[in-house]
Amino acid sequence: MRKNYLLFMISLFVFTFCSDEEPSPSPTAEFSCPDRELTSPCTISFIDLSIHADELLWDFDDGQTSTEENPSHLFKIGGNYNVKLIAKNDVGHDEFTKQIFIKQSTAYQVKNNSSFNLIYVSSFYDSNNYILDQHHHGDLSINESSDIFSTERENISVLFKFNINDEYWALTANPFVIQTNYLNVLILKDDTEIIPVTLNSKNKNILEITTNSKKVILKDIINN
Repeated sequence: MRKNYLLFMISLFVFTFCSDEEPSPSPTAEFSCPDRELTSPCTISFIDLSIHADELLWDFDDGQTSTEENPSHLFKIGGNYNVKLIAKNDVGHDEFTKQIFIKQSTAYQVKNNSSFNLIYVSSFYDSNNYILDQHHHGDLSINESSDIFSTERENISVLFKFNINDEYWALTANPFVIQTNYLNVLILKDDTEIIPVTLNSKNKNILEITTNSKKVILKDIINN
């Protein structure tokens, strides 16, 4: 009898002690980021200010996410972004959203809309048959786009090859006009006019363009 009473008192004590424990608090999501004027492309560092959070999920409103505590994220294109942070624990979750405006810089990318895979694609400013501010985009498959580059030039030319053993390069006959404060897409199509050229190196930064023939349609180079 005494033994049963003792076990009862121990059970009552344990139950009372456990029931007096405070429940885990719900999480509160919050973060900070630079408040200055931003111009694309730009990388923004985010600082997590959440409390009672065991898990974090960032949504940068450009199709990209992160589970890092304090991530840095590259925004390639200007616009309004509703960046959201979701903080979670065993009790529940909370969300915090902040709108970020990024001004669009004068930028461009090359897109291959032709019916052919293009290799050794590069873009540059043509200064009296000299290549300046050159960017190498590598190979562009059909419907593939290059990375985005900022520029202060008023026009951009594109250079590429169809095959690795081609003697001549293909140069866009007419430079693409660049609009300011805008993401310009320089589209290469089957009917884009090009000029077959050779490149003679003057030094490691400047190449001389020697024209070998009149301009032709892009698709005619392959067909011939």
